[in-house]
Amino acid sequence: MHKSAFCCLIILVLAFVTIIGLSACDSNPENAPEVTPLPVWKFENETTFNTVYPEGWSAEVMKEGFLVFSPPEVGYDGNPGPSMTVLREVPESIAFSLEGELDHFMQFGPLREDYTVSSPNTPFQVGEYEGIRVGVERQASDIYISMKGVIVAIKTERATLYYFIATAPTEQWEESWPLLLAIMQNVTFNE
Repeated sequence: MHKSAFCCLIILVLAFVTIIGLSACDSNPENAPEVTPLPVWKFENETTFNTVYPEGWSAEVMKEGFLVFSPPEVGYDGNPGPSMTVLREVPESIAFSLEGELDHFMQFGPLREDYTVSSPNTPFQVGEYEGIRVGVERQASDIYISMKGVIVAIKTERATLYYFIATAPTEQWEESWPLLLAIMQNVTFNE
């Protein structure tokens, strides 16, 4: 199995356990709400990136290259709720295509978990890097609850690939999206 496919599969399984049942409202980039000031805690890592996250949430390193920001009842107790999963990996080739990597991630991750694309790939800025953003959603089924999400892929100057995966249950998306967006909007990279 391809290394990145294996990593994506592991991340999606862990993300599913951590943020089961996420989706909601319109994940179209044009409908991104303005971020309002809110009490925040800082996440700082001298080798990856710094950002802020909502006060009362946790920043849990699940394993090297896999970080989840979420309320404690989502991360620790496995209840449905909003979360921002950040996946960091070094692709096998420096000359990779960001769009190709995102497509590969989608095929071996969200699309295997019954998500569908709800908005096309569009440019999106995270820190100093231009990335690609895609909206996703999943309908409720016997196995899953209804979810909404936004996935952003970026490549740093050192050719490190990051995925920012914002998800929430459909009924929680409108209130969760500004918090999840704030995490991405406040990223500054240290690599």
